Amino acid sequence: MRHLLLFLCPLSLLGAAELTVADSLRLALGHHPDVLAADAGLRLRLAESLALEQRAAPRLEAELRDLGGEGGAEVRLVQPLRRGDLGLRAQYAAAERAAAEADGRARLVAVLNDTFQSHVALWAAQSQLSLAQAGEAEAADLLRRSRAAVADSLLAPAALAQAEAAWQEARAAAAAAEASRLDAAASLARRTGSTDAPVAAAPNLVALPSDPAALVEFALHRSDLRVALGAREAAARGRRAVARAEADSPAELGLLAEQRAAGESWGVGIGFSLELPVPGRRRAAAEAAEAEVRAARAHPLLASPDAVAAEIRGRLAAARQAAAAAEAQAAALDARRRAAEAAVRALDEGLGDLAAVADSLGRLAEARRRDLDLRLEALRARSRLEEALGGRLEQALIQ
Repeated sequence: MRHLLLFLCPLSLLGAAELTVADSLRLALGHHPDVLAADAGLRLRLAESLALEQRAAPRLEAELRDLGGEGGAEVRLVQPLRRGDLGLRAQYAAAERAAAEADGRARLVAVLNDTFQSHVALWAAQSQLSLAQAGEAEAADLLRRSRAAVADSLLAPAALAQAEAAWQEARAAAAAAEASRLDAAASLARRTGSTDAPVAAAPNLVALPSDPAALVEFALHRSDLRVALGAREAAARGRRAVARAEADSPAELGLLAEQRAAGESWGVGIGFSLELPVPGRRRAAAEAAEAEVRAARAHPLLASPDAVAAEIRGRLAAARQAAAAAEAQAAALDARRRAAEAAVRALDEGLGDLAAVADSLGRLAEARRRDLDLRLEALRARSRLEEALGGRLEQALIQ
């Protein structure tokens, strides 16, 4: 693809520092808005998990009395009792912390995929600008040749008007392409924290495997999403255990001291209270926890692993076919380029005409657009495969 290098890097941006895909992903991990939000959410969940295992605070109660001239006082120290405090809450808190951290890693996968797509979008906009600039330069050259031919009475003035219209249309296309590039650059800059308009290098990615076995194994057992789902289920089970244990009526144990007859005597003792059970009163928390367990198990990775494996195999086949289409179109583009060069040479040697050159250049421009479209479709197919994987292809192919 060496002949495409000029068109895959906008002419006005040559010499500017480029971001590789790896650069964009690395910067996004520190600056992407979703990463910052996820970090704040993780800190909140970790703080909440600490509160889960805290025992209920004891209460100190005091009462002063003056009944019929006899003063008295009563002091009570009451400790609420929860069955969850006998280890279940600590286990639930630990599972919740693990789930929070696993969810954070899984969200990073979404951030990386989003950043990759933004990088590709900028590269595509740059490439489209390059094509538009090339088309403008070719239209200007054709207009120059047309004017010379009209001056030599070799071309009708109507043909010159068509050449002028084509040049103006090419200028408009170049301006629109520049607007799209600036918009895509701003989008990537927001994700990478760049203060300047970034320039995206062409994606240089790991080759697609021919055998989907490693990808299926990764998705079902090793991906960050699969780990997160397992951690969520463990946390939900921990919450269910606590909710079931504490669904019974709560109890309180207390120590009390009572002063009678204006300080003449003190009495001490213990107290115990238990709420009378009301059917279903405290079952809502247990039912909610049970629903969380069922929701965690409902994800296709856990509920339908065979369907997930089939989707990955299909996505891989589609990505490989899209890559093959892009390679075939690249060969066609090379042939169109040679044909256009031959038409221009023939014109310069007096063996051709402007109509043939215009036709060859038009077919070349269409081949360039088709080449870019198929390259982008191949990248989109790859991105859809990674979404099905729940991770990056580079991760999946690490043994």
